[in-house]
Amino acid sequence: MPPFSSPSLVCRNTLMYFNAETQAQILRRFHFGLDDEGYLLLGKSEMLIAHTELFAPVELKRRVFRKVIKPPLRDRVRVLATDGARGQPVAEADNLREAAFDIVGAAHIVLDHERSMIMANDAARGLFGLGIPDFGQPIQDLELSYRPIELRSHLDSLDRDMRPSEIKAVHWRTRNSERIFDIRLTPLISDGVTMGTSIAYIDVTEAHRLQDQLTSSKRELEQAYEELQSTVEELETTNEELQSANEELETMNEELRHRTDELNDVSAFLETILATIRLAVVVLNLNQRVQIWNSNARELWGLPVDKLRQQVRDTLTGRSQREEVIVEATNRRGKPFTCRVTLLPLGNTGDGAVSGVIMMMEDVVSSARPE
Repeated sequence: MPPFSSPSLVCRNTLMYFNAETQAQILRRFHFGLDDEGYLLLGKSEMLIAHTELFAPVELKRRVFRKVIKPPLRDRVRVLATDGARGQPVAEADNLREAAFDIVGAAHIVLDHERSMIMANDAARGLFGLGIPDFGQPIQDLELSYRPIELRSHLDSLDRDMRPSEIKAVHWRTRNSERIFDIRLTPLISDGVTMGTSIAYIDVTEAHRLQDQLTSSKRELEQAYEELQSTVEELETTNEELQSANEELETMNEELRHRTDELNDVSAFLETILATIRLAVVVLNLNQRVQIWNSNARELWGLPVDKLRQQVRDTLTGRSQREEVIVEATNRRGKPFTCRVTLLPLGNTGDGAVSGVIMMMEDVVSSARPE
């Protein structure tokens, strides 16, 4: 097809009979041949979804398209990638670009300089429920212009500032669940001219849930750490109290040891006194149980204690301050002897309180024998 210049081209129900590669070559020549303000009219069964870099829809219902102007002349000449083998790589490259764009994980749409949607990948079509009639429509006529956020104000800011922007953590409740998106708007600029806008919807729901879980776990760990610190402080306090109690016990133990030593000394002193006395001495408590006796008392084996019960009772009750009885007894070696038993109250300080009985026993014959 030789170069030509025309304000409009009509090609109704014709492209549908060619394969994709041939359609791409024909459309490139149409683009080259049309005036900058030219229009292309197609049939109802024909669309240009895959060639939005060449033609933009003006009235999609009637299949009226406007030529997309590419400012540099070299790009207009490049459109003529002509016949056969030279046209095939260009068509394949277009197909590859479209396939790559379509499989991008994040939902992604592209607007032209008039804010009409000209591209949307598979994720975006599924997320927003987009169909073929939505392509070429102004963004304000589509539901995605206000969900999950109002886009128009951000697009105005993008046109004014000419630099990318990002809206973080946008919550969007769908029928099944609530999702969270980071929305990135990027101006598409070529040779200093704004060609359109790229809008990406990055689903960060799982990342935020993980962050929430990490935050919750961190709070739990901090709470556990505070409880652990409190427990450690309590243990330290308890340890200090135990140390203090241990010191007190050691002090008491030392005092008891000192008193025991004193008692042992007194006991030894008493033992010495009792051992020095020639009399047999036995001390009974209030229950008439033996508390102490000396070595001489151990020699008395056959003392008839039943004959002393009344005297012991009188002494314990305070009715008598001194009792003396002479009885026949037997010593440890079985030798009989006459025993004088003297009973005195123990602990009688004048107030009548008696705590025991002191029994002193001696051989009457031995005591009477001269030295």
